[in-house]
Amino acid sequence: MQYQIYTSGNNRYRSLIPQHYSIIITYIVNKFEVQMDYFLFLLSTYWIIGFFIALISVTYIYLSIVYSYWKRRGIPSPKTTWLLGSYGTRWKEPQGYIELEWYKKYGRIFGIYEGLNPILMVSEPELIKNILIRDFNKIPNQKRWKFGDRIIDNMVITMEDEEWRRVKSTLTPIFSIAKIKKCDQKSFLRYFNVFIMDSISRCAFNMVIDSHEYVKNPFVIAVTNIFSSVPWRNLMLAIFPKLSELLKLSVADTKSTSFLYKTVLEILEKRKMHENEKYDDLLQWMLESSGSENIDEKSNYNTSKNKYLTRDEIISQCILFFIVGFVTTAANINFIVYSLALNPECQEKLAKELQENLQNQEELEYEDVQNLPYLDAVISETLRYYSPTPKVIRMGHEDYHLEGTDIVVPKNIMIGIPIYAIHQDEEWFPNPKKFDPERFLPENRNLIRPYTYFPFGLGPRSCLGMKFSQLEMKLCLANVFRHFRFCLCEESKLVMDFNSGFEVHSPKEAILKVECRN
Repeated sequence: MQYQIYTSGNNRYRSLIPQHYSIIITYIVNKFEVQMDYFLFLLSTYWIIGFFIALISVTYIYLSIVYSYWKRRGIPSPKTTWLLGSYGTRWKEPQGYIELEWYKKYGRIFGIYEGLNPILMVSEPELIKNILIRDFNKIPNQKRWKFGDRIIDNMVITMEDEEWRRVKSTLTPIFSIAKIKKCDQKSFLRYFNVFIMDSISRCAFNMVIDSHEYVKNPFVIAVTNIFSSVPWRNLMLAIFPKLSELLKLSVADTKSTSFLYKTVLEILEKRKMHENEKYDDLLQWMLESSGSENIDEKSNYNTSKNKYLTRDEIISQCILFFIVGFVTTAANINFIVYSLALNPECQEKLAKELQENLQNQEELEYEDVQNLPYLDAVISETLRYYSPTPKVIRMGHEDYHLEGTDIVVPKNIMIGIPIYAIHQDEEWFPNPKKFDPERFLPENRNLIRPYTYFPFGLGPRSCLGMKFSQLEMKLCLANVFRHFRFCLCEESKLVMDFNSGFEVHSPKEAILKVECRN
């Protein structure tokens, strides 16, 4: 076929046009006196419009298929916002509130979409037991969160399958009661004095008590800000997980992770230089479990057959421990203090128990706070009432049948268990909006239906630091409520609001008056 360059006036169109088409176009231009540039402009415009119409049509069909996943399976599901999923534009609302709303409307089994990802929400106690414990080997993994971030990707909570089992087997003995009891109790108390006076008084209750320049401490700032990332990154992760991983759009603040990595690495190097000095702390226990050779820069490769942790894995677990042990425990203590201020009769019961059992002891040890049933009940009820972790996710490599139903969850489809919503269920916890520690006293605890209360999760992937966190809270609260009383003031709110954001519940604002006890 012959081609020619068509020329009209001063304009030269170097499109390769078949000769017989060129004749037709020439005839049209001459006949109707249409400028060639205008004609081609219209032609290109139609092509662009047609392309976008086709793209929109294909996208519409694709999203219609994606967001009809649960409907096609006969499973109720809330209204979705395309691309944003079931949470829609409510991503800044407390996650637990939204899921409780769905729980009340759709029941104990319903489907949602996190971005483009379908999640089956399951709340029946027996199914929870099966998913988290009995059938754990079938669905062992949590939500797939890979960011291309060497710190976050090496944390035990983001690991999967054999990699997770290897690291978990090393960490489990570290969080045993025997190890926890070996911690330096005096160090604990010094830490809690600063923590209570600066964290609760200044940050939560807006009281200016600057005992150790707490708010200026770069380490504390880094730990606090590590997950204060831009919300759109969370959204990108939910909608385009593979693209987010490719672009390394970590939900963690990279400045914070870099600072913490450098800090822990410096500690490792110092300990390498002083191998004869031993410490009773998490880092030392990991080093002893993994072998000192793992602090060498070259020891950053591992396999599922090697139980030892790499240097980066050690640093990642340390940072995870700092985050969980500091940020989430601080949030829980804030919730507890505020709850007791709102319920002064409960606060006085706790103070009486502490005074009767601890008397004038200045330094508390592990055993001192283990036989305080009302303190334990206060902590348990607060964890039920606020449930810092709104839900847990499980995902497996094979299809999973929900026993007693005709529902089969395909492999790689997530199963969510809404902890906050379950903890607010009137059937399991009568009058759930009442703060009532009596529910968890020894004589009443057996009345709670199994698998309806699990603030730290259940099964092999439950929180490794649960016992340590509970000890932190008990030591902290026992010291504080022996000496102080927290009361409402004019600026106090009758409801503790959650911070805006997703995934973890934390207190937004708490203003209270503090009084010294005699």
